[in-house]
Amino acid sequence: MPSAPRTSPFRMPERLYAELAAGGGSPESVAFLERAERARRLLLLRTLLDRLHTLRTPLSPPAQAWDVLKEAAGAAPGPVDRLLLAPATGGWIAHLLRRLHGTASGPPLWAEAGHLNVLAVTASLHAGTRADLRVPLTDGELSLPGLGLARLHGVEAGLTVGRAGSDGEY
Repeated sequence: MPSAPRTSPFRMPERLYAELAAGGGSPESVAFLERAERARRLLLLRTLLDRLHTLRTPLSPPAQAWDVLKEAAGAAPGPVDRLLLAPATGGWIAHLLRRLHGTASGPPLWAEAGHLNVLAVTASLHAGTRADLRVPLTDGELSLPGLGLARLHGVEAGLTVGRAGSDGEY
């Protein structure tokens, strides 16, 4: 993801902290919180990538999805940031990290990890960039965050693999 390297931790200026503590919230203080949350999400996604590189999966590799996501973020940072900062994305990241630490359960790990591929395809659609990734399907359905549900006919029931992408055109 395009991001300026930081050499120091996020430190909220005292005046912004006082403003929030008093129940206020100027655009500047909210923007600060959003930047910090974006940095946290990117750090957690990077942690996921480091942990998932050895995962055996029938899907496209996580590194390939990350490349698609980075390209989309370079072309359309606003929509991709909104996708990454969506509450559902944060919940998925937290759950997958718990799965990787053995403190949560769920469907096959490859299928849950494959949501990164779905996020990458969704980001690509928003940005108008190219993508072609193997993604998890549930009962022939693919949920694209913020865009809707794609139902594919003729796909077997249960957890399967499909291809999703965009050709870089709107």
